Amino acid sequence: MVLVYGVGIWVTIANAWFFMAAIGTDLLWLRFYLFAAYVSLLIAGLTNFPPWGTWHRINGDLWILGGILWPFIVGLFHLQGLSVLCWDERPVRLASSDDEALWRLAYRRSGMGRLEFKQALKLGRWRRFRKGEVIFDTQGERAASATSLHLLVEGVAVLTAKRDEGNSATSSLYSGYLFNLAVCNAFGVYIGLERAPIEKVVATTDCLLYKWDLDAVEKMASPACAALAAAWRNLVLYAVGAAFSSTCDDIYASNGDSEVPGFLEGARSRDLVEPLSEEEQQRIHPWSWLKWFVLMHNPIVPSGLRHNSMPNSGMRARGRLLASSTTSDTLLSHRSSTRLHMTYSEKIASHC
Repeated sequence: MVLVYGVGIWVTIANAWFFMAAIGTDLLWLRFYLFAAYVSLLIAGLTNFPPWGTWHRINGDLWILGGILWPFIVGLFHLQGLSVLCWDERPVRLASSDDEALWRLAYRRSGMGRLEFKQALKLGRWRRFRKGEVIFDTQGERAASATSLHLLVEGVAVLTAKRDEGNSATSSLYSGYLFNLAVCNAFGVYIGLERAPIEKVVATTDCLLYKWDLDAVEKMASPACAALAAAWRNLVLYAVGAAFSSTCDDIYASNGDSEVPGFLEGARSRDLVEPLSEEEQQRIHPWSWLKWFVLMHNPIVPSGLRHNSMPNSGMRARGRLLASSTTSDTLLSHRSSTRLHMTYSEKIASHC
């Protein structure tokens, strides 16, 4: 029996790239290794698979079509995927200072990246309301806005809800507040508030908001925007947590400091106006990049890598939300609730 190595230099290089793909856990590096491997196989096919020690083409009259065609086709697909992943890592510029301020709030409260935030911006729109103007009214002309998600950037608004006893309760909304949180059931985490009998929201000062319709929220919650949906779940969790950590006497920003002076009169939240600190900067140093590169290569695949942690209760709430939005009984106008489902802003008001 005679043992020989049997493959040339180009096939050996391709196998080395395949080995790197086998131990890589980062999708970008995986695509790069596979693309490099198929480029090596393509060169091997173009040179008629020369034996070890020879780099150049042998037998110039012979072309092995299968050794050229398949590496070329598969390599093109890997090149397309690699190009998209590399493009996603580009520096993202935002169009205005308001966009930058809104991203700082989203980044501080949820870890949302600039690329994901730009996707969210494309699905929503800025809205301005003058003092006394109705933002939405479940019984009036703006009833359709009741199933939209609003983020109050600047100003103060008053939310009015109907109690079971027949009387109304009001609470104030300030910069950085989300409403209506019931719409956030679309992200697959059960929040409740599906039958909260909110009547209307009125601007008590000039207000600047960012608004997402229910269709836009559904797109952001789709599996195609996995990173964006995860960031939104973090943001909603922050909103709920703010209800239990803040009071009317002292409302906190995401860093634990008290909000800016004039916050209760409509000033923008500290999370919007303050530039990122040194600790918040997204900077990559050579040593941290090298450490990340090493961690992205592991010959043992961790268990549960492909499992989905989405809770079933949240998915059912999401289904009810989408179903209720198509009926005449709108999401927020149901009157048979046994108790008042309070938004987190109302929870803060209850501390007073």
